[in-house]
This record gives sequence, structure tokens and C-alpha cells, in this order.
Amino acid sequence: MPPRSSSPLPPSQEDLEFVQAARRFNATGAIWPSTVLPPRSRALAKEGDQENWLFEIHERSCRALGWHLSGAMRRHSNPLKVVTSFVAGVCNPRHAELGALGSVWSLPESRRRHVQGAFQELANRLASVLEAGRSAGAIRSCDCLIASQLILGLVLWTPVAVCQAPPRKLLNGRRLVEGLQDLVLYGRSGGGPEAHRLSQLAHNFLVGDQGDPLQCLVSRTINRAGAEAVTAAFIASELPCSEMEANQALRRLHPVIDSCQQRALALVLELRDHAFGGSEDQRAGFAAFMCGLAEAYLRDDVQPLSPLAISSSVGPCDAVRVRWRAIWELT
Repeated sequence: MPPRSSSPLPPSQEDLEFVQAARRFNATGAIWPSTVLPPRSRALAKEGDQENWLFEIHERSCRALGWHLSGAMRRHSNPLKVVTSFVAGVCNPRHAELGALGSVWSLPESRRRHVQGAFQELANRLASVLEAGRSAGAIRSCDCLIASQLILGLVLWTPVAVCQAPPRKLLNGRRLVEGLQDLVLYGRSGGGPEAHRLSQLAHNFLVGDQGDPLQCLVSRTINRAGAEAVTAAFIASELPCSEMEANQALRRLHPVIDSCQQRALALVLELRDHAFGGSEDQRAGFAAFMCGLAEAYLRDDVQPLSPLAISSSVGPCDAVRVRWRAIWELT
């Protein structure tokens, strides 16, 4: 295991509340500004202030990632050591926790583009490090830009996974960082032909799953912008219905969201069954399941309600929470 960075990111007094907000964001999966504001600020903030908070959390994460990457590049010339030092520095518990970029879609377009541009610049810088390693023969051939985006996504996801995935004894920060370093350095086999066969079964299932248009739209909107964004005017603009009909459908929003929760649970469980497909090769089945899950969340016509969105902006009943916990443990 490479040595971890020993000098933490210099804190500033005005950053402290943003650090607390990022920690709350990761712990609850919050995707709406009002849920991550400190209580004092939440009571005083106007809507524009809440938007500023969310933007600052995302922008701060990009700045901190850039700080860690610059430090790793100064300390090391070997591309692999740059990568491992960067991962260790970002995930070091002595450093301020970074907020995952999970709510970028709820920002106004100009600010969303700013955050996405900052993230892309980071991905390009890290990709240049990987490209140098590939040219020197230290890193195997790969699409360096995709690899760099994956690494950035993994390090930002780490604090969320530590908080969200039970049981905590089996998935603590130290073990997760060690596993992440191992994954970045050595990768994991996709399972070969058997994984491909199972992935095709999962894909065929998703192609045949033409969900209820209202449930798909509500799920996708909550995932990106929170339950507050689900309005009759928005529904009428996206679906072939009048605003009056949308109002009737949303007269009681919670039953609609409950149906989205149940659909998400059913889809994930059915996807798991199709991905494993009765095969004894558990590694291939897991690879197929993860590929299918990624496809489901990338497709607007299928996208289920995210369990993180459920936990933060919807507030599930105990039965739904227990079933999601069971899925975490089974997979």
C-alpha cells in the first residue's frame, strides 16, 4: 500500500459549514439543497442561497480534487505512484470529506456547465498521467479518459459507500480504500464469455421493460432534482397530457412515489435474477448485474428511482428501507 499523503488540505473558517454539508450530503444521499444546509442557514436561506450552497459543495469538491492531483504529480514522476498517491490523498480520513457530485442536474445550466467543465478538466489531467504511463509500458492499454473518469467517480463515491452500505463492520473506510487501490492497480476480470451471456440476458430484460411513463418520469426527475421538481406543469410539458390531468395524477404525490419505490425494488431484484441466470459463476453474474444496473440508470425510458434519492428526498417506510438493505447485503 503506498504511503498516504500526510498534509491535509488547508481548512478555512468559511469552509467548515461546507464540509459539514458535504458530510451530510454523503451520509443521507441528499440531492436537494435544503436537506444539506446547516439548521441555522436552512432557516434563514432563500431559494437562491440554497442553490449557492449546493453549487459551492460541488465546486469545492472539484477544487479539492485538483489540489490532491497537483500534489501527487509534484511528489511523484511514476504515473502509477501519481494515481495511488492521488487516491490515498483524497480518501485520507484526515482530509476534509468531499461531497459527491450527485446533484449537478439540479443546478441551473450555467452552474451545471461550470461544475461539469471543472470535472472534465480534472479527468483530462488525470488521463494525461495515465497516457504517459501507457506510453512508458507501466500501464496496460486502455481508454485513458474513460479510466480517469472512473477513478474520479470511485474516489468521490467512497465516502457515500462507507455511510450507505451495511454492515459498517465489513465496509469501513480503511478496507474500502484498500479495495479501491487494489481495483485501480489490478482491476477485476469481467468473467469472459459467461459474463457476456449473462449481460445479454440482463439487457434483453431491460429492453422488454417498458415501464409506466409517469413512474419513469417521476423517478428520473427525483433522481436529478428532488421531489420538489415534480410539478403538474412539468409533467404536462413532458407527457402527452393536460396540466389538469397531471394535477389529478399528482393530487397525492406520495402514492405515486410509493409506486416508484416498489417499481425500483422489483426492477433491481428481477435484473439480479436475469443477470445471474442460474449460472454457478458468481463473479460473471455480479459483473452482468452491475452492467445491467448501469444501463438501467442511463436509460430515460427505464431509469428506476435511486435508493439514495429515496433515502433523502422521499423518506421511505421501514419496509422499503429494510428491502433495500437486503439488496445491499445480497449483492
